[in-house]
Amino acid sequence: MRSAARRKRRTDRFLVERFTEWIPGWGRRQLSIVDFYELSESLGVEVVEYPFEQDAGHAFWVGDIPYVYYSSKLSGPEQVITCYHELAHILYHPPRPEVFKRTGNLWNWSKCDRQAEIVGVIAWMPEPMVHDLTVSDLMKEFGVSREVAEFRINLSLWRFRALT
Repeated sequence: MRSAARRKRRTDRFLVERFTEWIPGWGRRQLSIVDFYELSESLGVEVVEYPFEQDAGHAFWVGDIPYVYYSSKLSGPEQVITCYHELAHILYHPPRPEVFKRTGNLWNWSKCDRQAEIVGVIAWMPEPMVHDLTVSDLMKEFGVSREVAEFRINLSLWRFRALT
């Protein structure tokens, strides 16, 4: 169990280092939906706001064009987290079918979604702003659910102070 946790922290650290390079301000300041739209435009990602009934968002490719759809029914904080979550899929998780073939048609979607959620919650709740806050503090300060606040608190196990 200890080695699995260590591998997860190592993988998380690599992910954090990558996104710190790829997204201006990520992990250092709170990003907004305006930041997301500006970044998406610079990357050639088409963004569509849609009133999904149940889904928060989706990321997919049509030919060479990446798309991020997010629900207009989400709160502001949920929109930011969802948009960066979906962008992480575009930037970090290959869309090519051969990836699935190489792994025997098995792909660890829970790992992909966890990685994408890390990107989303850190975009909205960067390290300098969450240091030493409780779950209740995060819920109040950032307008997020208990589940999201607990997820973010658990990321403090591998603080990345050197990157901030």
